[in-house]
Amino acid sequence: MNGFIQTYKISFFILTFIFLYCGLFSQNNTGGNKSALEEKRAKLNAEIEQLNLQVQQIKKNKKHSLSEIVALNLKIEKRNALLQNLSEQLSQLNADMQQNKAEEQRLIKQYNRIRIAYIQSLRIAQKENKKFSYLGFVIHSNSFNQSVKRYKYLQQLSEIRKKQAEILKRTRLEINKTMDVIHLQIGEKEKIKITEEQEKQKLNFEKNTKQRTLSELQKKEKNIKKELDQKRKTALKLQNEIKRLIERELSKRIKTEPSSPDKSGQKEIKKVPLREILDANEIALGKEFISNKGILPWPVERGIVCERFGTHEHPAIKGFMLTNNGVELCVAEGVQARAVFSGAVTSIAASPSGGNLVIIRHGEYLSVYCNLDQITVKVGQHVKPRQLLGRIMFNAQENRSSMNFQIWKSQKTLNPEEWLNNAH
Repeated sequence: MNGFIQTYKISFFILTFIFLYCGLFSQNNTGGNKSALEEKRAKLNAEIEQLNLQVQQIKKNKKHSLSEIVALNLKIEKRNALLQNLSEQLSQLNADMQQNKAEEQRLIKQYNRIRIAYIQSLRIAQKENKKFSYLGFVIHSNSFNQSVKRYKYLQQLSEIRKKQAEILKRTRLEINKTMDVIHLQIGEKEKIKITEEQEKQKLNFEKNTKQRTLSELQKKEKNIKKELDQKRKTALKLQNEIKRLIERELSKRIKTEPSSPDKSGQKEIKKVPLREILDANEIALGKEFISNKGILPWPVERGIVCERFGTHEHPAIKGFMLTNNGVELCVAEGVQARAVFSGAVTSIAASPSGGNLVIIRHGEYLSVYCNLDQITVKVGQHVKPRQLLGRIMFNAQENRSSMNFQIWKSQKTLNPEEWLNNAH
């Protein structure tokens, strides 16, 4: 009887030992980082492909190369970002591989310990089998209840050994699975290295192309500066026109109240603040617009920022500063502009930069869409997010389609990129 008890205790100890080890199987939590890097890589590839098409389109016009420089600069910027992304993916893979190799070694050591303990348990059981008869152990009980207990006891021993064998099998499978993952990661690492080398070659080619184009531009710098000066004047006219349209729209709604006459005998007109002009629904809409800062949908389904907000040096002419009160979005020919938020169309007018502009009010805030044709909305119409407003015009001189998108609060321009969803 003591031999059976000893066997049971040893088996129970081994089973507990095994379960504790099984509870320590580590989990690789880097899947989220990997997915995010792959999504970013796919986005960059899509943007580079769009820029490739744009460069091809621009090159059809051999007389104009300013837009090509802008597009090449963007390509180089995106290509560098792509190389950075690939470097991050390699670092992530190396970290994952190290973690998986450590896990593989841990599992092998664990498997060997469990296997040795399991063999020892079987040897003890075989030794006891020679001394005792399991059947006799049950039959020669002092009572029926004791026979039942002894039978259940033997069943437990059998079940314990089955579970031990299952855990050994499962550990072996975990080892094989980890080894398979490591082999896949090695293959993936090689692919990324090859892609990285290809991207470096493309980057060098684009830099050389940019340098050749810049050399050509330097020969006609005077003409280019004249063209840029004209663009700067046009941009200023655009801003003045937008301000005029905003003021005109507000003047129709402003409540005025006469005050006491001044020295000349004329009555002064007191303007009511904007917050008192807007009704309750508009005020609520403005608050909702603020709450969506950073997550607004883009004003185009697919496009890239080809000129950012603010004052910056022109990529082709050193020292020549340009100011953009919005963002310039380059798109494929025929792409439609769409509203970024619910609101009312307050103005539709000719744009000094070409085509038409549409202004939508969102409470205190306004979104402005310039360089459109075939407008599909009307003044006074309420629109919903992503509702189409009109087609973005194609600039035959530059051989590209682009829209200037702006966000205003009262008479102040804001950086649209801070409001739009970065995951576009």
